[in-house]
Amino acid sequence: MLNGNRIASIKKRILSGIIDFVVLWLIGSFIGIFWGKSLKGTVEPDGAVIQFGWQLTGFNIIFLMSFWLILLPITEGISGYTIGKKIAGLKAMDSRGTKITLLKAFIRHFFDFIDFFLFIGIIVAYCNKRHQRIGDLVAKTIVVEAYLL
Repeated sequence: MLNGNRIASIKKRILSGIIDFVVLWLIGSFIGIFWGKSLKGTVEPDGAVIQFGWQLTGFNIIFLMSFWLILLPITEGISGYTIGKKIAGLKAMDSRGTKITLLKAFIRHFFDFIDFFLFIGIIVAYCNKRHQRIGDLVAKTIVVEAYLL
């Protein structure tokens, strides 16, 4: 418990991360379908012919990565939520139980790539009582159940 708020379970945190990833994937698919390079008809080294696919290059990949690196921290810094957290009923807060700042949100998400690599973030969260991943530990943030706020 933190100021009367229950610490978010690892399962709900994983669910919210998956939802955020699916949203990013959908945005990437939209960008790829309309502005990416089509891979249809491309022959793979093993002789297989690609029937459907696209490739993002240049500005398109930068645009997509900016969603992850900018949009998620901004929405979380302003409201405490990403789309995934809102759906899963979670909220990011300062470790003292106060509203998260934009800077703390950016720090949290700066470590996303390390947290996702080989599921290191899940292992770290499982090993501490507040279920904080590396980004949370560095930014001094915590994720709580939002319905108790």
